[in-house]
Amino acid sequence: MPQLNQYMTQYDHEHTNPWNKFLHAVGIPIIIAGIVLLVMMHWRLGTALFVGGWIMNFLGHRIEGNKPAFFQGLIYFLVGPLWVAKEFKAEPLATYEFCAKRLKPLELYASPVRLTSMPQVTFSNISARCDTLRARRC
Repeated sequence: MPQLNQYMTQYDHEHTNPWNKFLHAVGIPIIIAGIVLLVMMHWRLGTALFVGGWIMNFLGHRIEGNKPAFFQGLIYFLVGPLWVAKEFKAEPLATYEFCAKRLKPLELYASPVRLTSMPQVTFSNISARCDTLRARRC
């Protein structure tokens, strides 16, 4: 019977594309969260997370051009979460940098609102605005 490190080596060999690694790093924890929510009887959210995580994993394999490892054996259902934990432990900075580089362009569309740049709202501002609107109606 193969040892865990042999399974991990095989799993590493089949997950080399950075996008596949990223999708698995996000998808596998989402699947686990979905299972936990299903056990806790949160059916809709649990099902949505479970299915969404699997879609991410299958998309990663589509990008990489290979079949998921669990087609070779059910043991890979356990190897996957261990592999994600190993990846985060071994290269947390590399994983962060990969995600940051890919998500940087999205900041243009989802930049946070800076409260310091917003105009100050006071009663006198509101009162002056109301007076201006009343004057326009006359």
